[in-house]
Amino acid sequence: MKRTTIFFVTTLIFFGYILFQSCKKNNTEISYKPKGLPAEIEEIKKEFTALNYQDRLESKLNDSVNQVLYPNWKLAFQIRHGDSAVYTYIRLRPNLYINGAPFSYVYKNSSREYLLVEKKKGKTVYYKATAMDARDPTIPGFKGDLLLENLQNHKTNVLHFGDEKYKKTALSRIQATDDPKCYYYFTCSWGGVCNGIVTIVGTYGGPSVYSTVTCTYPNISECPSTSWSINHSTTTVDCDDPPPMVPQPPTPDPTGTVGGGYIPPIGTSIPGTGFSVDPIKGHMCGIINWLKVGDAYVANLSGVGIMFMHPQYGIYNFEMKTLCITIPAYYMTNQRGATNAFIANWNWTADQVLAELNEHPTAVPVAQTLLNRFKYLLVQNLQSTNSGSSINFMGPCMSPGVPTTKAQYDCY
Repeated sequence: MKRTTIFFVTTLIFFGYILFQSCKKNNTEISYKPKGLPAEIEEIKKEFTALNYQDRLESKLNDSVNQVLYPNWKLAFQIRHGDSAVYTYIRLRPNLYINGAPFSYVYKNSSREYLLVEKKKGKTVYYKATAMDARDPTIPGFKGDLLLENLQNHKTNVLHFGDEKYKKTALSRIQATDDPKCYYYFTCSWGGVCNGIVTIVGTYGGPSVYSTVTCTYPNISECPSTSWSINHSTTTVDCDDPPPMVPQPPTPDPTGTVGGGYIPPIGTSIPGTGFSVDPIKGHMCGIINWLKVGDAYVANLSGVGIMFMHPQYGIYNFEMKTLCITIPAYYMTNQRGATNAFIANWNWTADQVLAELNEHPTAVPVAQTLLNRFKYLLVQNLQSTNSGSSINFMGPCMSPGVPTTKAQYDCY
């Protein structure tokens, strides 16, 4: 009997140790820090910040709404021209702020915007580059106009990519007997409410011999009755002076060699067809601070959002303000266990919704339906692994002393 008892206790200790090591392993998985950037991209980022060029990527849409284009450093494409020059395209993603606070929106643009960095002969030049496709953007190979704005001196140029037939067609509509010295190109931002979600649509116009803004009116199939109002426009002037020679922008799904050498995008690439989860605001990581209230752990999580991207249908960004999360304190549940449970379920939900979107990659999702689906599955997934858990999407917890943690992303 005594020998049996010793064996039983020893077995419990052994399995307890294994369980502890397993929990310890799981807990360390959630504390991974975001992956660092390659040295070349990190150098560009530091210089971009030091030059305060971020301020030049901000535009005021109206009295209360600002749009800020942020470089998505994890989506960087580098094109090398021998040993003489390196060109880096960094995809720009828009964020909208109303009176300084971020809010949910859908962004549909007929063009793609990049931060273009040219390193040539010891000099570095930063451009805002707008790629205006002349055909289906899901087809590999860019054909269209590239609008360039030098962020230092604001000088603008336009480069034409494509065969000679495209170039002649683009200009034949406005050619006059006396060839004009300058042509004008326009990008416009329109605002409206579609399916209950603020929707921003980008269109463009030109070339034109007149400086009067003439952009295409939005034509969004899922928003047939939406009334669009223009809230911002830019004008790019293309004159006789020779433009800078830069390689063509990457397509949403680059194939083969581009412009003398192609390095795949860092992090998650934007596919030619289908959706992807934005690496900056998609999968979650880090440690959440909790307060033990009764038999549950409670936490506020701020800066919560999810962003799905499609090269043709646009960006679906959803800000969820501050969440109040409650997870029951089961046997051996601690702060790390509660953190692990929420983050794991958040990431599972992001992948689940992404898979659902890509089951029908040609269907344009309704923004409000997509947001509601994510919230519903997040709660269901959390409750299935931690029964009795809840998420309040309406704001912070009412209990005093509940800590607030800012959400961290870019785990993979």
